[in-house]
Amino acid sequence: MSELVKIPTSKVRADEIKRQIEILPIPRSVRFSPRTKMEMAKLVAFLLFLETIIWFLTAEPSNTHKLDRTTATILFWAFNALVVWQFCAAIFDLLRGSYLLRQGQVAVAVVTKQWRFGRRNSRSKIQYSFTSPEGGKEFGEGVDLTRSFFQEMSVTVFYNPSLPSKNVAYSCTGWRIKLSDNSLLEP
Repeated sequence: MSELVKIPTSKVRADEIKRQIEILPIPRSVRFSPRTKMEMAKLVAFLLFLETIIWFLTAEPSNTHKLDRTTATILFWAFNALVVWQFCAAIFDLLRGSYLLRQGQVAVAVVTKQWRFGRRNSRSKIQYSFTSPEGGKEFGEGVDLTRSFFQEMSVTVFYNPSLPSKNVAYSCTGWRIKLSDNSLLEP
């Protein structure tokens, strides 16, 4: 007697996403997801708040704070350098994700490891692997922005066909693909 093999819903969803993406012309149209826009706005507001505090501390010395001018200036420039470095890293990741979603090939990968981190374990990081068309096993990792993928689940991955080690999981990028009916494809 034959046994029924239940296909995990994540595999079905990943295959459905892959099918919808493969019919779109390259370069694909991508947009920021609404959630990413909100998170970026909160980050910018928080950085502006910190900048205001640092600016206040580096203002002319008064009796309201105990920092001398040299320490305050060093603190101000060190914080600014850190902010610029973090901002450039975030922009680079966003641009790489955008390029791979626009121009890259699509594959279905399997999540090999998942763990929670951050305050109250509110964030999820995944590692995944997939087989490239040349037959090589490729690996990747990223922060799962949807927090819905776990070990052994299937996830949609975009990769550079000439260098498959450059890849990004669809759920690990703030970009969403715009379908022909102008809706955004959710991971």
